[in-house]
Amino acid sequence: MNPLKVAKYFQALQSVIKDCEPGQIWNIDETGLQLDVKVQKIVAAKGSRYLHMRSSGNRETITVIACINAAGGFVPPHIIPKGKTVKALQSFQTEDAPNGTNWSVSDSGWTKQGIATLWFTDTFLKNIGPQRPQVLIIDT
Repeated sequence: MNPLKVAKYFQALQSVIKDCEPGQIWNIDETGLQLDVKVQKIVAAKGSRYLHMRSSGNRETITVIACINAAGGFVPPHIIPKGKTVKALQSFQTEDAPNGTNWSVSDSGWTKQGIATLWFTDTFLKNIGPQRPQVLIIDT
Protein backbone atom coordinates (compact mmCIF):
# COMPACT_ATOMS: atom_id res chain seq x y z
CA MET A 1 0.00 0.00 0.00
CA ASN A 2 1.19 3.44 -0.87
CA PRO A 3 0.82 5.73 2.19
CA LEU A 4 0.28 8.81 0.00
CA LYS A 5 -2.54 7.14 -1.95
CA VAL A 6 -4.17 5.92 1.26
CA ALA A 7 -3.98 9.41 2.79
CA LYS A 8 -5.45 10.91 -0.40
CA TYR A 9 -8.32 8.42 -0.31
CA PHE A 10 -9.21 9.26 3.29
CA GLN A 11 -8.96 13.00 2.63
CA ALA A 12 -11.37 12.63 -0.29
CA LEU A 13 -13.70 10.45 1.80
CA GLN A 14 -13.66 12.99 4.64
CA SER A 15 -14.66 15.78 2.26
CA VAL A 16 -17.59 13.68 1.00
CA ILE A 17 -18.95 12.59 4.41
CA LYS A 18 -18.30 15.78 6.41
CA ASP A 19 -21.92 16.95 6.13
CA CYS A 20 -23.50 13.50 6.55
CA GLU A 21 -25.05 11.99 9.64
CA PRO A 22 -23.93 8.41 10.53
CA GLY A 23 -27.24 7.05 9.22
CA GLN A 24 -26.37 8.44 5.76
CA ILE A 25 -23.00 6.67 5.45
CA TRP A 26 -23.36 3.13 4.11
CA ASN A 27 -20.96 0.28 3.47
CA ILE A 28 -21.75 -2.68 1.22
CA ASP A 29 -19.89 -5.95 1.02
CA GLU A 30 -20.53 -9.41 -0.27
CA THR A 31 -19.46 -12.73 1.10
CA GLY A 32 -19.59 -16.30 -0.05
CA LEU A 33 -20.93 -18.87 2.39
CA GLN A 34 -20.05 -22.50 1.84
CA LEU A 35 -23.03 -24.80 1.80
CA ASP A 36 -23.16 -28.25 3.38
CA VAL A 37 -20.37 -28.09 5.94
CA LYS A 38 -21.22 -30.95 8.30
CA VAL A 39 -18.61 -30.78 11.03
CA GLN A 40 -19.93 -31.83 14.41
CA LYS A 41 -16.74 -32.04 16.45
CA ILE A 42 -13.06 -31.38 15.96
CA VAL A 43 -10.61 -33.10 18.27
CA ALA A 44 -7.13 -31.64 18.67
CA ALA A 45 -4.40 -31.36 21.26
CA LYS A 46 -4.64 -28.30 23.49
CA GLY A 47 -2.72 -25.41 21.93
CA SER A 48 -2.69 -26.91 18.43
CA ARG A 49 -1.90 -24.32 15.85
CA TYR A 50 -3.62 -25.91 12.88
CA LEU A 51 -6.87 -27.81 13.05
CA HIS A 52 -7.96 -30.19 10.33
CA MET A 53 -11.58 -31.03 9.70
CA ARG A 54 -13.61 -33.23 7.46
CA SER A 55 -16.30 -31.83 5.25
CA SER A 56 -18.72 -33.26 2.76
CA GLY A 57 -16.54 -32.21 -0.18
CA ASN A 58 -19.35 -30.02 -1.52
CA ARG A 59 -17.69 -26.72 -2.38
CA GLU A 60 -20.84 -24.93 -3.53
CA THR A 61 -21.24 -21.44 -2.15
CA ILE A 62 -24.03 -18.92 -1.91
CA THR A 63 -23.35 -15.18 -2.10
CA VAL A 64 -24.87 -12.70 0.34
CA ILE A 65 -24.80 -8.95 -0.25
CA ALA A 66 -25.05 -7.05 3.03
CA CYS A 67 -25.17 -3.30 3.68
CA ILE A 68 -25.07 -1.37 6.94
CA ASN A 69 -24.70 2.27 7.88
CA ALA A 70 -22.48 3.96 10.46
CA ALA A 71 -25.44 4.26 12.87
CA GLY A 72 -26.04 0.50 12.85
CA GLY A 73 -28.96 0.53 10.42
CA PHE A 74 -29.12 -2.01 7.63
CA VAL A 75 -30.96 -2.87 4.45
CA PRO A 76 -32.30 -6.37 3.85
CA PRO A 77 -29.78 -8.83 2.41
CA HIS A 78 -29.65 -9.95 -1.20
CA ILE A 79 -28.96 -13.66 -1.57
CA ILE A 80 -27.58 -15.25 -4.73
CA PRO A 81 -27.45 -19.04 -5.04
CA LYS A 82 -26.06 -20.82 -8.07
CA GLY A 83 -28.65 -21.53 -10.72
CA LYS A 84 -29.78 -20.78 -14.24
CA THR A 85 -33.44 -19.98 -13.47
CA VAL A 86 -35.51 -19.01 -10.44
CA LYS A 87 -36.43 -22.69 -10.11
CA ALA A 88 -33.09 -23.02 -8.29
CA LEU A 89 -34.68 -21.11 -5.39
CA GLN A 90 -37.10 -23.97 -4.72
CA SER A 91 -34.46 -25.79 -2.70
CA PHE A 92 -34.19 -22.85 -0.27
CA GLN A 93 -36.63 -21.83 2.44
CA THR A 94 -36.96 -18.31 1.07
CA GLU A 95 -39.95 -17.57 3.30
CA ASP A 96 -37.72 -17.97 6.38
CA ALA A 97 -35.31 -15.24 5.24
CA PRO A 98 -35.36 -11.83 6.97
CA ASN A 99 -38.18 -9.50 5.87
CA GLY A 100 -37.42 -7.74 2.61
CA THR A 101 -34.71 -10.17 1.52
CA ASN A 102 -34.22 -10.18 -2.24
CA TRP A 103 -33.19 -13.34 -4.09
CA SER A 104 -31.47 -13.72 -7.46
CA VAL A 105 -29.74 -16.60 -9.20
CA SER A 106 -26.60 -16.59 -11.30
CA ASP A 107 -24.94 -19.42 -13.15
CA SER A 108 -21.86 -19.07 -10.94
CA GLY A 109 -23.57 -18.08 -7.68
CA TRP A 110 -21.60 -14.82 -7.71
CA THR A 111 -22.67 -11.22 -8.04
CA LYS A 112 -22.79 -10.03 -11.62
CA GLN A 113 -23.34 -6.52 -12.95
CA GLY A 114 -27.08 -6.99 -13.51
CA ILE A 115 -27.55 -8.33 -10.00
CA ALA A 116 -25.53 -5.45 -8.53
CA THR A 117 -27.75 -2.97 -10.38
CA LEU A 118 -30.86 -4.82 -9.19
CA TRP A 119 -29.57 -4.68 -5.59
CA PHE A 120 -28.89 -0.94 -5.88
CA THR A 121 -32.32 -0.06 -7.30
CA ASP A 122 -34.59 -2.64 -5.65
CA THR A 123 -32.92 -3.04 -2.26
CA PHE A 124 -30.66 -0.10 -1.43
CA LEU A 125 -32.58 2.88 -2.84
CA LYS A 126 -35.93 1.55 -1.61
CA ASN A 127 -34.67 1.14 1.97
CA ILE A 128 -32.54 4.19 2.74
CA GLY A 129 -35.29 6.79 2.98
CA PRO A 130 -35.63 10.16 1.26
CA GLN A 131 -32.86 12.06 3.08
CA ARG A 132 -30.01 13.16 0.82
CA PRO A 133 -27.12 13.00 0.40
CA GLN A 134 -26.39 9.35 1.13
CA VAL A 135 -22.89 7.90 0.75
CA LEU A 136 -22.31 4.30 -0.31
CA ILE A 137 -18.82 2.91 0.19
CA ILE A 138 -18.01 -0.20 -1.82
CA ASP A 139 -14.84 -2.17 -2.43
CA THR A 140 -14.37 -3.26 -6.01
